[in-house]
Amino acid sequence: MRYGRYECGENGTVVLFYGTDVETVKAVARALNITLEFRETPNGETFGEMYDNGSWYGLMGQLQRQEVDIGLSNLFISKHWLQVIDLTAPYRVERTGFLIRVEPPLPHWQALAFPFHQWTWLAVLVGLIASGPVLYLLARGSGQCGGEIRNLQDLSFAWYYAFGLHFCETHKSLPRSSSTQIFVQFLWLYTLVLTTSYSASLKSFLLVKKKPHMIQTIKELYESGLEVGGVTDLFKNELSVSSNPYLQVSVQHYLE
Repeated sequence: MRYGRYECGENGTVVLFYGTDVETVKAVARALNITLEFRETPNGETFGEMYDNGSWYGLMGQLQRQEVDIGLSNLFISKHWLQVIDLTAPYRVERTGFLIRVEPPLPHWQALAFPFHQWTWLAVLVGLIASGPVLYLLARGSGQCGGEIRNLQDLSFAWYYAFGLHFCETHKSLPRSSSTQIFVQFLWLYTLVLTTSYSASLKSFLLVKKKPHMIQTIKELYESGLEVGGVTDLFKNELSVSSNPYLQVSVQHYLE
C-alpha cells in the first residue's frame, strides 16, 4: 500500500488505516470474504522505479517479488509500470495541472501602444513614411503642367505636409491639382478614422488595466521555455513517457 491515511501507536506501529482507497479495498475484501493485511512500502521508496539490473524497488518491487498481492496507491497510468503490473479499471480520476505565477497588470504608460496590434502599428508606420513621397510625386507630376503649388513639389515639405495630416494638423497651403486634392482628401479621411479609433481605444485601456498574456496550453508552456519545477522526480518521469511530445520535451526544463 502507498499513500493511505493511517494512525500510529506509541511504538510507531500503524494501528489504523483509513481513506477512500482503503475503504474501497475493504469493501472488495468483504465481498470476496478475504482477510486484509496492510503493509507500507519501505521509507522513501514510494511507487518505485526500475534498477539497471531490471529489478524494481518500492511498491512496484513488492508486487514484482510477490511480497504483496495488491498494490493500493494513487498511481498514474504509465507504460513503464505496465511492464510489471496490471491495473484495475480507474475508480477515481485526479487531474494534474501546472501552477504558473500570475503576472501583475502591465503599467499604464504601456497603454499608448495597446490600442493597435503590432501589425497595425507597422502598417501605420509604412503609411506615414510612404505618404510624403507619394504626395511629392503627384505634386511634381502636376507641377509639370503648372497646376500645383511649388511647396508641395519639395520632398521635405511634402513629407512634412503628410506627417501633419496624420496628427490632424492643418496647413495654409492647399493643393491645386485634382490628383493631389484627391490624395489629400483620402489622407484626411484615413487619419480621421485612425485617430478616432486610437483615441477611443486608448481611453478604455487607461480605465481598465490590461492583464499580460497567460499560458493556457501545454504547447504554449513548451514554447515559452520556462523552467518546470517539481517536488520529486515523479512528475519528471511521467513527463518523459507521455504521449504528448510537448510534455516529453518539457523534461529538459524540469527542476527538482
